[in-house]
Amino acid sequence: MFRIWFAFNIFITIIYGHIHQGGLLPALKYIHDRPILSSNKMSIINDMNKKFLITYHTYMPPGYLVTSMSKSEYEQKLQTIIIDLKGAKHEELDLTIERIFHEYSMNNIQIFVVLPNISQTHLSELKQKKYSSQLIKQFGPHLDLDHGFDELFNVKYQSIHTIWNKYKVDLYQITRNSK
Repeated sequence: MFRIWFAFNIFITIIYGHIHQGGLLPALKYIHDRPILSSNKMSIINDMNKKFLITYHTYMPPGYLVTSMSKSEYEQKLQTIIIDLKGAKHEELDLTIERIFHEYSMNNIQIFVVLPNISQTHLSELKQKKYSSQLIKQFGPHLDLDHGFDELFNVKYQSIHTIWNKYKVDLYQITRNSK
């Protein structure tokens, strides 16, 4: 009986300790280490800058994982704002992005969206044509046990590579489209 209990606990530790939400920490480190760029791809040093992190269909990360502990003048001018949309509908994601661009229209900002690959269709279904999304990187493994079961059983005729990519977390950067 002890062996069964021990094996079960090892299995659950692997699932919940590494695979479930496992891509979130590397994604947060990537965002933390990424410099803010202006529209002409030059690092911004002088103006107050904001970096928005929208988490969608994943857990809200602790703020200290994406904010800088540095006391340098540049790092003090940088503000990271985390917006947790939990399991909201894709219309709420769309409205949140639109609201950020409207409220900070004159500021140098970057918007990142972190979402499970299974939910990426929600990003492509955005109604607004004022901005676009670019996949920056995928991080894995990331088994979305909260929202992914309907997709889990619909992978019959896909390649192993395609199936593996579904179990990653995607990091997108949202940019304003020129008018």
